[in-house]
Amino acid sequence: MLIRDQKIFEDLLDRCREHGSFAFDTEFLRENTYWPELCLIQIGIEGEAFAVDPLAEDIDCGPLFELLCDPGVEVIVHAGQQDMEIFFCKSEALPSRIFDTQVAAALLGLGDSIGYSRLVDELLGIRLSKGEARTHWERRPLTDRQLDYALNDVLYLERLRDILKEKLGELGRADWLEEELVFYQDSDLYRRDPMTIYPRVKGAARLDRRELAILRFLAAWREEEARAKNKPRKRIVSDDKLIEISRRKPSSIKRLGESRGMHRRFVDRNGEALLEMVRQGLDVPADECPSSIKREGRDPGLALALDLLDTFLRTRAKELSMSPAYLASRGDLYDLVKAASAGRGGASSDVRVLSGWRRELVGEDLLGLLAGRYSLSLDPETAAVVIRDSGAQD
Repeated sequence: MLIRDQKIFEDLLDRCREHGSFAFDTEFLRENTYWPELCLIQIGIEGEAFAVDPLAEDIDCGPLFELLCDPGVEVIVHAGQQDMEIFFCKSEALPSRIFDTQVAAALLGLGDSIGYSRLVDELLGIRLSKGEARTHWERRPLTDRQLDYALNDVLYLERLRDILKEKLGELGRADWLEEELVFYQDSDLYRRDPMTIYPRVKGAARLDRRELAILRFLAAWREEEARAKNKPRKRIVSDDKLIEISRRKPSSIKRLGESRGMHRRFVDRNGEALLEMVRQGLDVPADECPSSIKREGRDPGLALALDLLDTFLRTRAKELSMSPAYLASRGDLYDLVKAASAGRGGASSDVRVLSGWRRELVGEDLLGLLAGRYSLSLDPETAAVVIRDSGAQD
């Protein structure tokens, strides 16, 4: 069913509020824009699925924003970060109670980022079609195939929630899920500070600290331009051009125009703004320039330490029936080694694997491995890696 009438839409939302929970998904486009363009809203409740047309003239999404923020209503999603981003951008409101089936599945060892269709297949034995994933959701009228595909995205979420909740409770991991889902209430998830974007620029790791100071201002300028003009970042200026400007440090329009790939029209439009960003980067005191962006693997000794930690992590993850990548990424292990080498291992709550349930489950043991408490050996009969506690009594 496709809802294009506000009264019917609000009646459905009232039903969701009375029920205390509902499944939620959206279809959107963002290939040609900075902000995602909402094209369809899907709501599932008590075994039924509904589609709401946000492009219809009579539809006002305001009541939906209120429902998403209602602490008395649980919103069931699967990998719902981008769906919530849409509504944060429109309302500046944060969701209150989220149950994310992808996160719950990861805590049960079903993969660190399992897809919805695969999860439905594994837990419910139902095969879903993926044929409309890349369709034109902005075009009207929508076809029956499009609607069937969209409705399936919420039709089974309540059943998945019930199964996953039960399994998490049996394993004593329900509190872990609550801890993991706190990120949905962080506004930085949906709108990052432009001055923190620069490490994500491709090639940033090759710049020195002064060049990074310049890149930080250039990347922030691009981010703000992309937001204001609602265009993808690459449509404003590419990563390689930002890196080139940061290295050359041009002080004039002429010098800026000499950079490879700098077209005259682009320089005429944006040259003065870019030069101002360069000047601001050059004015940053040397001791306040960003630290160099270190990538693990360049130091052979560090790479070996990470390999050792990774082997330990995979062995422990197998014992726990969990995805090792969800327990800790390679980057998390790098942060752990750096914190431990700086003497901060015992109190580094900013290191992901040393905070919350991860610290209790594997973080403390990883620190123990670095301190020599644990050793790894190979079982000659099974060829499996065995963790041994050197402090334990035989």
